[in-house]
Amino acid sequence: MIGSTRKTGFYLLFIFWVITHSNALAQLSPIEAHKNYRSSFPEESGIVTEYRKVIEIKRKGDSLDISAREYREILVLDKPSRWVKEKVYSSAFAKVEEVKAYTLLPAKKKYRKVPVEDFKKSFNKDSYIFYDDTEVINFNFPQLVEGAKIVTESRKKFKDPRLLTGFYFASYIPTLSSTLELKIEDGIEIVHGLINDSLANITFSESLENGVRNYTYTVSDLPKVDYEDDSPGFGYLSPSAYVLIASYTNTVGETVPVLSSLDDLHSWYKGFLVDLELGNDVNQVSKNIVEPDDQPIEKVRKIFYWVQEHIKYIAFENGMRGFVPHPADYVLEKRYGDCKDMTSLLVGMLKNEGIDANFTWIGTRELPHKYTELPSPIVDNHMIASVNIDGKVIFLDATGSYTPLGLPTAMIQGKESLISTSDGYKIVPVPVIEKEKNQMNDSSTIWLEDGVIYGNGEVTLSGLAQVANSYKLIQKTTRGEDNYVRRLLSRGNNTFLVDDYDVKNLEDLDQPIKIKYQFNVSDHYREVGDEIYINLCLDRSLVNRVIKDRKVPLENSYKYITSSFTALKIPQGYRAKFVPEGGKFNSNDLGFEITYEQSGNSIIFSSKIFVDYLIMNPSSFKDWNEVIKAYSKLTRKTIVLEKI
Repeated sequence: MIGSTRKTGFYLLFIFWVITHSNALAQLSPIEAHKNYRSSFPEESGIVTEYRKVIEIKRKGDSLDISAREYREILVLDKPSRWVKEKVYSSAFAKVEEVKAYTLLPAKKKYRKVPVEDFKKSFNKDSYIFYDDTEVINFNFPQLVEGAKIVTESRKKFKDPRLLTGFYFASYIPTLSSTLELKIEDGIEIVHGLINDSLANITFSESLENGVRNYTYTVSDLPKVDYEDDSPGFGYLSPSAYVLIASYTNTVGETVPVLSSLDDLHSWYKGFLVDLELGNDVNQVSKNIVEPDDQPIEKVRKIFYWVQEHIKYIAFENGMRGFVPHPADYVLEKRYGDCKDMTSLLVGMLKNEGIDANFTWIGTRELPHKYTELPSPIVDNHMIASVNIDGKVIFLDATGSYTPLGLPTAMIQGKESLISTSDGYKIVPVPVIEKEKNQMNDSSTIWLEDGVIYGNGEVTLSGLAQVANSYKLIQKTTRGEDNYVRRLLSRGNNTFLVDDYDVKNLEDLDQPIKIKYQFNVSDHYREVGDEIYINLCLDRSLVNRVIKDRKVPLENSYKYITSSFTALKIPQGYRAKFVPEGGKFNSNDLGFEITYEQSGNSIIFSSKIFVDYLIMNPSSFKDWNEVIKAYSKLTRKTIVLEKI
């Protein structure tokens, strides 16, 4: 594709926008605009009236000059104090070169401009990353009142053509107008398009002017992105556009590839893996971990578990250090590292033992993209190792401290991996672990005594249920473990008290966790005359999971099955008068089966619940609630015992 841009001042384009702005807001006085939109959006404290990003890509000698200008205008409808503070982010790869901000105060016929005078720079202290070189430019909008508009204008330079970012059209508040414009100089090939375009009516146009190819995406009246608890990442919820530079022509007429294919992406990534030779220290440690006659899978197991246990994960981003791993010897010496460093040590130690181990790039589930759709760094944010044993790929994510060999971490299930091999690369999807492998099974025996239920039980946790609970069970203090175990076993029942417990296999990743416990439950059965009424469903937490008024998809960490088996010892001198019938009800995402049976002097209640989704769309909420309704009805049934 071809294109260029004329040399204009930084803000001339925005003057044109203001003059030609044709939406309803431009036709209203400031006071009328506030009144009108306050009425239209009574629950919002602000709306985006205009958001525009212009990406300009030009040739500069034998390289590219890439800049992006952004203009964001928000009308303050209510609670001005909420909008006072603002920030702009600058990084080594997308450097902010200029930023302007100002308040437009409402008057009778027009707005009065009050510029921001003070911009303060700091590093990103809010990041979960141990060290993050992202610079934050903080500022406050002056004299804010209801009906004012706040405007932020910025210009960024992109240092690497592979790290050009895309554009989200929507926001967490309603957006009246959102536009992405691409200005591409002749001799530059790009790939661009929409993601989640079904969420909005986005229009596209293109034109050619003086050797500049202009591509414009525009949308009006976008609703806000409703981000709720357990929502998938923002990329799933907002319509967006991507822009990849495929190639360009240099000064001697040669085509320079950038991201025209996965070959280009892998070639760039592989350049980060040079100078990672192993030293004697890694060789010695790996020899101490494995035995000479160990089978390959056993070598993998021992080395993987050693790295999980002995190397502390610390996220770290500083320029290219966000892409380049440290050598294995360095990581071994420091005993800490980020995902790339832990992978470097894993791969080094495994290769040292003759194992076919490879660096593997992958995106976590918060990113919606695939390598097979977009050969771009926007697809991934993580690195792991992978091995090939007897023709089977096994994924090794050492950042998952309690993940057993053979399971991926929950956050990469279903994602495409890019595996760098000795003769190239391959794309291998990470499996989604089926629900049957992720189970919490609870088996207990109970008896009645003086108005209280007493019991002994054992909980078994396997698969990703085991992993998730390991993080919470391995506490820094005994009190922390004690509090979590009691919450886990109490099943949300306020009268359920754990008298004692014992946890087994917490440190043995290859064995399911087992928790044996003793408990009592008060006020759960009634004696009326010669009869006892008791509900054996002690766990009714699912009853509270009806989905109400939710508009966005629901994300689940992993699929699972929860089973409960309760055997009630019939008190001496009593017999069963009434035992309810069970039942089952299934949807695609949720299902259950409940059974009752009498065996000798015991009544056995069995409940199995399966949750079978990673992302559930709103179209499935009705079916989900139907299952909850059926489950609630069955779990209200009561056993009746009568005196003999």
